[in-house]
Amino acid sequence: LESVQLALKILANATSYGIFVEINVEQLDDSETVSCFGAGNSPFSVQTKNLEKPGPHFHPLLERVLSDWNREPCGTGLMCDS
Repeated sequence: LESVQLALKILANATSYGIFVEINVEQLDDSETVSCFGAGNSPFSVQTKNLEKPGPHFHPLLERVLSDWNREPCGTGLMCDS
């Protein structure tokens, strides 16, 4: 029974907000210099052969709201990790 519940939870999560975090990796033949933005105040440059391109419906803020909403039962403000 638990495996069926887990499978249904994963399916529900994937169909409810998975499309908004779609990242497609493009593999390059030669390295390319890209700018990375992290926790620091300024970007830094790195060499990579893999570029991450957002999917057609990518929206990081909407994904964040939906994933939090999915874990918060009935608007109680209490976070439950089920």
